[in-house]
Amino acid sequence: MKNTAILLFLLMSSVTYAQDKSAIDFNLPKSRVAVQGYDVVSYFDATPKEGSKSIQSTVSGVHYYFSSQKNKSLFDKNPNRYIRNTAAGVLMPCLEAMR
Repeated sequence: MKNTAILLFLLMSSVTYAQDKSAIDFNLPKSRVAVQGYDVVSYFDATPKEGSKSIQSTVSGVHYYFSSQKNKSLFDKNPNRYIRNTAAGVLMPCLEAMR
């Protein structure tokens, strides 16, 4: 029973840790700007665009720039839709659009 409780605790701790991403986990430069300043929402429209420093949101210490206020609003409603756990996840919409 004691081993089961320990195992359950470790499992729950690892799940919580995996979901709590911070800026350090994204391997960013000191500026903490995601995707080199490109608008992450525009990747889903198959037309990646450079974001503007004046239109930005910050999630977990990471700065996201947007090419329009509309894209910022979409991101702010559901940032997890656009934030991926891996670099490949960020690039997949763009790569799919190139097919």
